[in-house]
Amino acid sequence: AALLLALQSPELDVKLVVTATNDTTARARVVAKYLLAVNRTDVPIGIGVPVKDTLQSLYGWAKDFKLDDYVANHGGKVYQDGVRAMRDVIMMSSQPVEIIAIAPATNFPSLLSRFPEVVSRVSSIQAMGGSFHIGYFNSSTPVAEYNIALCVDCSKSMYNAGWPVTTTPLDTCSLASLPAAPFSLLLSGNGPVSGIFAESWIYWCPRNSLSRCSLNPLSSDSLMDAVATTLATSLASEFLEITKARVNITSDGYTVLTEHGGYEVNVALQWRNGVYGLTAFLEWLGKELAGKTTAA
Repeated sequence: AALLLALQSPELDVKLVVTATNDTTARARVVAKYLLAVNRTDVPIGIGVPVKDTLQSLYGWAKDFKLDDYVANHGGKVYQDGVRAMRDVIMMSSQPVEIIAIAPATNFPSLLSRFPEVVSRVSSIQAMGGSFHIGYFNSSTPVAEYNIALCVDCSKSMYNAGWPVTTTPLDTCSLASLPAAPFSLLLSGNGPVSGIFAESWIYWCPRNSLSRCSLNPLSSDSLMDAVATTLATSLASEFLEITKARVNITSDGYTVLTEHGGYEVNVALQWRNGVYGLTAFLEWLGKELAGKTTAA
């Protein structure tokens, strides 16, 4: 959902998708298969810094997809050094670049140590990460959220680089699940996007709940990354309350609001007007996604 929103947004011009965490080459196959299906092989893919060889459930969806064939026969572009590709896109751009960071920040230490000159050319980072008052599944207990906790030092490097950072923590993004009707419409459409969602959903959903793994689920999984993508558009202020805050990241991956020290971050702690902002966002998201489920 996040990549689709970015690709179709009239405000965003996607220049590069860089994979992050775990087996980043396997992640690149997932991205390439998706881009081919939606006829956007013009968007380059960069293979990010691998963390470990762990293969997660969605990788199975693209396990037989060949990157060599994607490049040779479909016009795709894949850069083995995704961090250098990031540097090149940022430095060659005629205007400052915005980075949407929807994964753990495992590419940022390499980017900042190898190419510190990029900082002044990045207008902002829009991220998904953290947990302040709400944990997973709308729990009232904050948690060490995955994107932060996987590599605490990586997260700190991103927040401390000197560029503006805006983040949607679990307090807001974890609540963004499409209700049954619009999500079922998305899964059952006739176009390439619906096919992609339906195929990948069957691989993705077992990681959370086998009881929901059908093409008629009660709701989608939390579309956290779609909220982060929306932060990069002018629509963010219509749906979210974004405030400046100082944030500490603990050694075990917790994010804590503080009055002194820490990092200055723009944080989307609440939906605008509470449930009304969330409802408006989900209605808009459902229409945006469903509107792209038929072939062009």
